[in-house]
Parts: sequence; C-alpha cells; structure tokens
Amino acid sequence: MYGLADHPVVQVSARDAEAFCKHYGLRLPSEEEWEYAARGPEGFRYPWGNTLTAASLAQWSNAGTYACCAASDADGFLRTAPVGSFPAGRSPFGLDDMAGNVWEWTSSRFPGSPRERVIRGGGWGNNPYCLRSSYRHGNPPDIGLDMVGFRCAAD
Repeated sequence: MYGLADHPVVQVSARDAEAFCKHYGLRLPSEEEWEYAARGPEGFRYPWGNTLTAASLAQWSNAGTYACCAASDADGFLRTAPVGSFPAGRSPFGLDDMAGNVWEWTSSRFPGSPRERVIRGGGWGNNPYCLRSSYRHGNPPDIGLDMVGFRCAAD
C-alpha cells in the first residue's frame, strides 16, 4: 500500500522473516533476547517503565483499550503507526515500538506447542494486558498476520 514506507512490515511469516534477516547477515532474536531488549537491565514491566494508565496509552503505544483485534484511529492511526511515533515508549536501550504497533516474531518455540513460534510485544488491536514485556503468544511460523511483524538481531 502507498504511504506505509515508515510503518512496520506485516503479513510476513516467521520463515520469511528469518530469510530476510539471514540475507542481511542477521537473525530473529530469541524470546529471551527480545524480552531483555524490551525490559532493560531494570526489568521494567513495560518498555518505558512499570506503570500503565488509560490516559498514557496514546502517549506510549498504539495498542488500545478496545476489544481484541479491533481497528481504531483513536490514537491517530487506524492500524499500524509509523515506527517511532511514540518516543515516550522507547525501551531502556532506545528501541522503538517494543510494545504496541505489531507483535514481533522470535526464533523461540512456544512452550507446550512446539509447532508454534513465540511472538512478543502486543499489536495495534490488543488490550493493554498484552503490552507487558513478559507477555507472549504463539503462532504457526508459516502464517503472516496483519498484526505481526519482526525485527532482526545481530550476533
């Protein structure tokens, strides 16, 4: 679509995300690496700290107070937001969008369901509970979704 060059890439399976990262000499992070990048050495509940209020959601992420998977433009963006739109939500390492915007693939298998991969971070249509840095969900690695993207990690 036009006008989305600065938005996260979505509708990419874990396998395609791995191939992209590998092409550039990178890889998907493990879920442990992803969580540390989100929480920082302080072990924050959210990338920006330990508190979350309804009034601060629009300041920190484009995940909302809406029913799961419902698109809303209450934060100014119907679905994904341009990367870095919520600088107050940066992680302790200065990483943008570690909570909200889109879920992110990891290289880790989902516990109890080894055919699924762990995704982290919560997406634009999730409720605030999913924004916690420790929250995880599992998805089949061969399916891309409009609420799931990825980021690559270096060795």
